Amino acid sequence: MKYLIISILTLSFTLAGCSDEWLNDIEPQGKLLEVNYYTTEAEMSTALVAVYNVFKNQYWQEAWSSWYLFGSLGSDDAIAVGDGRTDRPEFWAIHDYLVSPLNVGLAPVWNRCYYGIYRCNVVISRVDPTSDFGKIAIAEAKMLRAYFYFDLVRLFGEVPLIEKVLTPEEYDQAKVSKGEVFDFIVESLQEASVDLPVRWTGGDIYRMTKYAAHGLLGKVYVYMASPFNNLGSEYYDLAATELKNVIDNGGYALEADYDDVWWYANEFNNETLIEMSYGYFDAQVYWGNNGLPDGAETTANVIQHLCGVRDLTGSQSDTLVLGWGFDMVTQNLVDAYRLQGDSIRLHATTLAEWQLAEWGYTNVGDNDGYTGYWSKKRTTWRALNPDGVEWGWSNNERILRLADIYLLYAEALVATGDDAGARAAVDIVRSRAGLGSITEVEAAQSLSLLEAIKLERRLELAQEANRYYDLIRWNDAGAVLGPLGFRVGVNEHFPIPQSEINGSTLLEQNPAY
Repeated sequence: MKYLIISILTLSFTLAGCSDEWLNDIEPQGKLLEVNYYTTEAEMSTALVAVYNVFKNQYWQEAWSSWYLFGSLGSDDAIAVGDGRTDRPEFWAIHDYLVSPLNVGLAPVWNRCYYGIYRCNVVISRVDPTSDFGKIAIAEAKMLRAYFYFDLVRLFGEVPLIEKVLTPEEYDQAKVSKGEVFDFIVESLQEASVDLPVRWTGGDIYRMTKYAAHGLLGKVYVYMASPFNNLGSEYYDLAATELKNVIDNGGYALEADYDDVWWYANEFNNETLIEMSYGYFDAQVYWGNNGLPDGAETTANVIQHLCGVRDLTGSQSDTLVLGWGFDMVTQNLVDAYRLQGDSIRLHATTLAEWQLAEWGYTNVGDNDGYTGYWSKKRTTWRALNPDGVEWGWSNNERILRLADIYLLYAEALVATGDDAGARAAVDIVRSRAGLGSITEVEAAQSLSLLEAIKLERRLELAQEANRYYDLIRWNDAGAVLGPLGFRVGVNEHFPIPQSEINGSTLLEQNPAY
């Protein structure tokens, strides 16, 4: 069963004129003003749902605001493609490491996070913190706010830190250090974990939970300790504690079949700690009207169609809905799977041209960057969208899952000197893929244990927007991505949108932009 998040409308009014003193004497009639609205638990619930709507959004303000593509196309696992270099040049700029402050995809990604943070702050400031409902709602808002800031600090580095609902006089904000942002994320997750429930069920199953907070906190600690951020090796110890808590007490388990993790019928499975929930949204009518109405938030996973196979002929109605062909899997990643004999994860991660030929498809295309491999994790299966509506995909996104926790735990254990524990954790993940011990990889490829864990993260988490950030935090991006155009000292972060710089007297652009 799917659980749909229903969006609420937020109203804003701009008043202009020679004088507005007369407004003070008039009581507005028939309007739900914000100051009067958030007074009941039902109303606060809609405010909290509004946060989740922004959390999962990948199309915002009539532009593709995909957190996923910004975290995928800069890696060595994916390439933009689509209909070639003239198709969505903002995506190709990510792949080419040439994103400018004017890139049209930047502002929606930035705004998604800050709209979400604002909505979180509204919940935190308005709900009754002494009630059972209020404690949980505040905890959810704090965790979601922490996630938005985790996205921001990975994408942009130093950013403004907004801890409360601002007054108009406070709107202009300067950046703070990455250390301050990370500290705020940590504090928010620690506080959230106290009051969040262990599990949600039924129609609430998409909501944040206690051990998801612990898991995300463990991941944040690893990022803080990693060489690029270099905020202190003690964070590896803290990470190991948090991640082991999830493994031992969270009640999660790896799915027996790796391919089942992303299957539609297996959403909210035992392996997933954080999952973005989507529902069908028929917005076909808006294509001829410049996209969605201003401010509208689609409930559908529109990136599913963006990444679907394109330019095929054959019996499409039997198996696939044709998509737009972005985020194709690189030959480099395919070769990495084959070198390890990792056929299970290769075939669960990629959909190959030769497979499509077996299904009767022809004319697979030769656009710029074409590789012959698409992301199976975002395949546009006809059975999931029989009418082929381009906005109609309700496939969920798995954001944090237990396999990631195991591998982060192993990485933290290596840093703290427990190689045996690290190997045991990695081997649990490898066993599911039908592979032997990580010691075999170390020996066969003359890799250190840490380097073998890095490789394992690539193969296990491919096409999940981890690889690019991993390479950066390890300080490996120059060596791995340099031949593709990555510039050390520039591309570790994206530029702040120029529209934000233009509208501020305090906000400074990132260095090198």
